[in-house]
Amino acid sequence: MKGEKLLENLYLICKETEKSCNIYAIGKTETILIDCGIPETMEAVTKNLASLHLPFPSYIFITHCHFDHSLAAPDFKEKGSKIVAHYKTAEALEKDTYKIWPENLPAVKAVKVDIKTRDNCLLNLSGYEVRLIHTPGHTAGASCFLAEISGRKCLFTGDLFLPSGKIGWKGSIDFSLEEFGKSLRKIREIDFDILLPGHGDILDKEKGSKCLEIAIENLKNPL
Repeated sequence: MKGEKLLENLYLICKETEKSCNIYAIGKTETILIDCGIPETMEAVTKNLASLHLPFPSYIFITHCHFDHSLAAPDFKEKGSKIVAHYKTAEALEKDTYKIWPENLPAVKAVKVDIKTRDNCLLNLSGYEVRLIHTPGHTAGASCFLAEISGRKCLFTGDLFLPSGKIGWKGSIDFSLEEFGKSLRKIREIDFDILLPGHGDILDKEKGSKCLEIAIENLKNPL
């Protein structure tokens, strides 16, 4: 698919595939990617950015370490992108790479994370203020990112929960149902206008809030 403009300076650059996630871009004169997918999608990402007159990404924010969100990070870094992630995600990307894709370890390459963050860290990069919200459960370092773009509060949630209201996959090495519950209730307190998940459709505030409540209820029966 071609990149899709969602708001001024906000784009869905690549929609999820069977092995990759939704990849979002923020920016104009510089570009921030939210997640970067797998190496096989990198060409599409680059072409879609160019077609929208967006430069190659200066920064890539990784919501969590799973391969469908982060496997292409070494390739982007080789071409000049800087990697941003919670320090727990950074540990997986740099040394505990078995957490990225346990079923296919030869496909995984370690990558140095340039900016390591903690909960509630506020970053001002490429002209945008982005707040990292640590939301463990799906993985130990799983995080959401909140940024105001064109006057709208945009919340990027990775695999915290799906638009169906189901919570993210429970099979991760560092999955924690208890932490998941805390994270969902934490996000319940965040004011947002648009919810942009790692998989599935983008949701407005009303639909996103309803799905969040369903996800909290679905903690009793995780995927």
